[in-house]
Amino acid sequence: MKTREQLINLYAQKVVLPLYKRVFRSFKTPFSMEQLQQMPEGTLGKDLYLFMQSNKLEILPFFHIHDTKHLLLGYTTSLEDEACLQFFDLGNRFYTLPTIVSAAVFMTILPESWSKFRAAFKRGRAAKPIGRLHFEHMLHFSTQELRITNHLNP
Repeated sequence: MKTREQLINLYAQKVVLPLYKRVFRSFKTPFSMEQLQQMPEGTLGKDLYLFMQSNKLEILPFFHIHDTKHLLLGYTTSLEDEACLQFFDLGNRFYTLPTIVSAAVFMTILPESWSKFRAAFKRGRAAKPIGRLHFEHMLHFSTQELRITNHLNP
């Protein structure tokens, strides 16, 4: 799996992210890292800041929603957990072309993880729909309360 993960990461870093940044370059994020850093401990904003820092991620337009889901669901940024997030989304009835394509690719390159994908799908089905939530308006909410309210506990 190590070689596959390295190839996928290389592809994401050299092709997907530069393309994404180019397409969305005129869009602004609704908050900055500095604003997140100043949020109180235990809030979604502060926890998102810590997640972004620990994973060396930058805030990208619209991508903050995806990163927030990683945080709320307890999925890491590993290849397998990234795949699980896509299957959670499908189970949660969040159908987008990137999600569907990503899930198909992950099923192809990680057949040994199908049972985890199935569990993530079921987890998404059991959770309240979160795909269309406006997380930027929830930054001051307790991360743990959001998990409990939406049936998202990892």
